[in-house]
Amino acid sequence: MQCYKHQDHAAVGVCKACQKAVCLSCGQDTGRGLACSEACVNEVKVINEIIDRSKQIYSIGSKS
Repeated sequence: MQCYKHQDHAAVGVCKACQKAVCLSCGQDTGRGLACSEACVNEVKVINEIIDRSKQIYSIGSKS
């Protein structure tokens, strides 16, 4: 798979927000997923908040 922006670079992952393939120079590590742009960094934060809230609601991933 190749980077969506740099067709001559191999992708190292996929943007968590928009699912575009990204290379090392394009990918931004958010700590909990890759993002391809600043807009997607914000979107990844929102996605992670939704996941965290869902875990709390359904008691998933918490220690009993």
